[in-house]
This record gives sequence, structure tokens and C-alpha cells, in this order.
Amino acid sequence: CLVQYGASLIAEKTQAWDEAKKRYSLCRERAEFLTEWMHRQEANGQNPSPAEFIEEQKKALQIRHKTMPLQENELQEEKLKLGMLDDFYGFCLKHQAVSAGDCEELTGEWLGGQQKKIEKLVHECSLQIGRVLGFLHEAWQDDAEYLQLIEAMTQHEVTVLFLHEYPQKLYEEYIPRLILEDETKALLQEVKALEKNKA
Repeated sequence: CLVQYGASLIAEKTQAWDEAKKRYSLCRERAEFLTEWMHRQEANGQNPSPAEFIEEQKKALQIRHKTMPLQENELQEEKLKLGMLDDFYGFCLKHQAVSAGDCEELTGEWLGGQQKKIEKLVHECSLQIGRVLGFLHEAWQDDAEYLQLIEAMTQHEVTVLFLHEYPQKLYEEYIPRLILEDETKALLQEVKALEKNKA
């Protein structure tokens, strides 16, 4: 079915955008986690050793997993977080940053790669949505079929979120009609229910 195929193509792209955004947030959180730890160490008059701290975090995860096994997806997420700590600290070392303040200043630059991925996906998502909507709008003379596509798109939460942030003209034009159609259906159902009760 063209409706489901078109909606799934769009959903696949917007899902990748959503995952990239989540990864960006997680990277930022991990960078903040490490720099905050370094700040505390320095405030206590200690010379922070992020490499040792990260190793301790890895050992702690192994012990935690042995004593209270994590689900596979939880374990992978924890490993991903540790990998991000490694990446961020490696980036700091590459730029000869050893203090908490220096590493903190590099956070934005380190996140730049993730930000570029998000921007690229925004562009790709917009193109994909525009192509699918444009092609099917031209292909279908019957608006009812096109409304089915809009409805199918609204079933995917991430697609709706993307379209809220990055509106598409053809989608915006049809949404009021879809809402009106849904309200009309609801009213008809109420009328039928009243007629049935009267009978």
C-alpha cells in the first residue's frame, strides 16, 4: 500500500533524526559529568586523573552487572556512556586540555560533530517528506487517499514532532481537513448512537 509505504519511509528518516538528537544530549550529559567530577577534584586540591576515573567507572559497571545483571539494552547503553567518556577525554587530550576549565571550553567543539549529523538529518528528513508528499499529491487525484497518508503520518510520534519543529506546507494544508474529518466522524457516531437509543 502506497499510504503505509510512504509513511514508513518518512518514519524511518525522522526516527534517525530523533536518535541523533538523543545521542547529542547523551554526549553533552557525559561531557558535563566528567568536567563536574574534575572541578570537584580540583576544588579539593587534588590533581584529577580522568583516565583512572573512567577505568573505575568501567569496573563499577562490571561489578554491578555481575551482582545484579542488567538487561542487554541497559548494558549496551551503559557501555555507550562509558565510550562517550573515553571519546571526550581523548578529544581533550588531543587539544592538550588537562584542567576542568579547559575541558569544559572544548565541550561545544566536541559536540560539533554530533550537531552536524543532526543538521544533515534535518535536511534529509525535509527532503524525504517533501518528495513523498509532493509525489503522492500529484499522483492521487482523490484527496481522500492523500488524507489517509497524512493520518498515517500522524500515527508516528517522532514524525509529528519533526513536523512541529520543521513544518511542511503540504502537511500543514491537510491537517485541518483531517481534524475536521475526524470531528465529523465523531459527530456522526454520536448521532447514530442517539438514534439507536431512541429506537
